[in-house]
Amino acid sequence: KPVDEDHLLDVLSSAVENRSLQQSIEKLPNESTVDDLEFKAAFEHLPTQDPTMLRLFHQAETLAEGNLNIFISGERGSGKKSLARAIHNARGNKGGLCKVLDCTNHTPDEFSGVLFGRAKDWSGISEEIPGALSEASGGTLFINNIEHMSPAVQLRLNHVLHTGEYYRDNSTEILQADVRFIVSSTHDLTSSQFRESFSRDLLYHVMVNSLQIPPLRERPDDIPILAQYFLDEENRQNNKK
Repeated sequence: KPVDEDHLLDVLSSAVENRSLQQSIEKLPNESTVDDLEFKAAFEHLPTQDPTMLRLFHQAETLAEGNLNIFISGERGSGKKSLARAIHNARGNKGGLCKVLDCTNHTPDEFSGVLFGRAKDWSGISEEIPGALSEASGGTLFINNIEHMSPAVQLRLNHVLHTGEYYRDNSTEILQADVRFIVSSTHDLTSSQFRESFSRDLLYHVMVNSLQIPPLRERPDDIPILAQYFLDEENRQNNKK
């Protein structure tokens, strides 16, 4: 309060759209095949015959249509980045990039500039960085291992999710973010372990639409399928048989 009428209408509209998509997901059949997917080619890098994975693909495809922010959970190596790219491609990619950031690849101090960008400071010494939000404009920004994001960056990201506005480091100019956020973690961020280190506000914002990838040990029938897929990829890249 006081209520901003335009913002309130945007929030309500988003809630209605989200509920509609959730109802569509609830109506998905328990058993389906890859051929039932509308954007089958988007998921070709995730070969599977597991019913749980196929239902997950249908859920991802439904969420992709709404251009909503998505949270992906799963163990390390389970295919979170591949699923994020599939969601990006299933939205009918309109030319925007799928930009990938990993919070573990940067120090907390430098990650802010990598994500939001950085303007030259008054001395002109600092190099200007466009930032991932700018580079992914019109597309998808996938942030992996979000549990390693510093509290300060969490606060700024939460503001972007609420308002669509951000500013680069060393700048006060307000910019508009035009990206779909997909974030992921290998951990349960709702657990007590992250109660102090991870923003509850940001958590509830990103976890509205959640997808969980089951570990490979729970779908052993996919092992020979994946083995053949990786073998074919190696043959193709190295011109071998």
